[in-house]
Amino acid sequence: MATQQAFRRAEMTRALLASFCAVAAIVWVGGCPDTTGLSGGTGGGSSGGTTTATDAERILTLVNAERTSRGLPPLTRNALLDAAAQAHANDMRANNFFSHTGSDGSTPGNRATAAGYSWTAIGENIGQGNHSPEDMMNLWMNSSDHRANILDPSFTELGAGINDAGTTLWVQVFGNP
Repeated sequence: MATQQAFRRAEMTRALLASFCAVAAIVWVGGCPDTTGLSGGTGGGSSGGTTTATDAERILTLVNAERTSRGLPPLTRNALLDAAAQAHANDMRANNFFSHTGSDGSTPGNRATAAGYSWTAIGENIGQGNHSPEDMMNLWMNSSDHRANILDPSFTELGAGINDAGTTLWVQVFGNP
């Protein structure tokens, strides 16, 4: 009985977090991953959602506005990081989860490498909720861990993945080759 109540409370907490746009951030430097991450969220739908060029470009523009306003160099968009980000957004949608750890146990570094990206530093921000790119960036910038990734001077490139088949899943992958 107590186990069932604890399970119901956990499910209610996850649903509540999903309704407010749960977000999580993690960063790896030099290939030494920390595989912790916020999980939870709910969702369904197909795995057919994709990043629109407009939303992905808008994310890059917003990231670069934050960076350059603080004297940091802008990031360039990288198609391999786009592929890693999109694959993770699609995996989370297809397998109904929200985490930095993929359904196959992969880390952001594993996914970037699998996409063909050779890196010395890698970072990832994830978020969920039906927000505009501007609203999602505002949420990330108001979270110290997400902001740290966005403003990390060791990153030089960015990829974005968005799956909008249901509640939107947002993924940013930061890298330095």
